Amino acid sequence: MVRLLRKRGYPIKTIRFYEELGLLAASGRTEGGFRLFDADVFARLNFIKRAQNLGLSLSEIKEFLNVCDQENYLVITLK
Repeated sequence: MVRLLRKRGYPIKTIRFYEELGLLAASGRTEGGFRLFDADVFARLNFIKRAQNLGLSLSEIKEFLNVCDQENYLVITLK
């Protein structure tokens, strides 16, 4: 998964930072301590990037995602 994230232009530092902020949540860890993510992590990362491009702060994005998570919404894209 990490290789796929890098290939799609998401540096590991960014993934860690987003995880620390609560924008992303790893679904677990391997025995070696590597993060595991569900397949929907790409949709979430795309949403974060697009929301930032629209001028939303990471704090505002986190609030929005928290509401979506509580309501069991799946955020796919902004058009």
